[in-house]
Amino acid sequence: MSLQLFLMVVFGFVGGPEPMVNLVSSVPAQEEDYFYWDVFCDFNQNVFPAYHLATATIKPPAYDEWGENLAILGDPNGRFGVFVHGAPGSYVRMALRKNAIMEESLFSGYIPENAMDAFILPKVLFDYDALRKIKQPMPLNLVVTIQFDDEPSEQKAVTVALRSINDCLFGR
Repeated sequence: MSLQLFLMVVFGFVGGPEPMVNLVSSVPAQEEDYFYWDVFCDFNQNVFPAYHLATATIKPPAYDEWGENLAILGDPNGRFGVFVHGAPGSYVRMALRKNAIMEESLFSGYIPENAMDAFILPKVLFDYDALRKIKQPMPLNLVVTIQFDDEPSEQKAVTVALRSINDCLFGR
């Protein structure tokens, strides 16, 4: 199974795979020492409260094989985090800042030595009552602070669309 097909099956149904596939394919394959990281939000930069409420208690699938050079770290069902290229073997500390729908969510661990690419997806600590109360779409800032090994920490932010509790992920 190709990596892109696998990512589409595992991570997305509606608009989900585009950000992942674009991030993976945008890194120049010939530049092994190229380093890059960016904030990741699945579902084409949309957050669907109904989806997160409905899947809160679903156990993640047991996948042993993510691809030769790809690692998924943290929550396999995660929809927010970072994509990293070119940091195999690095120790990573990451924080997803508190906002209107979640508490601060943290991850720390090593990127495997054989993983040229990694998705770091912390277990997001949602405020489920706040998700339930979202009646109108609005912008939401996802702010990530990350530190690799003993390097200074870096911060990036992305503004995504927080959809209404009534928006249907599978609608046409």
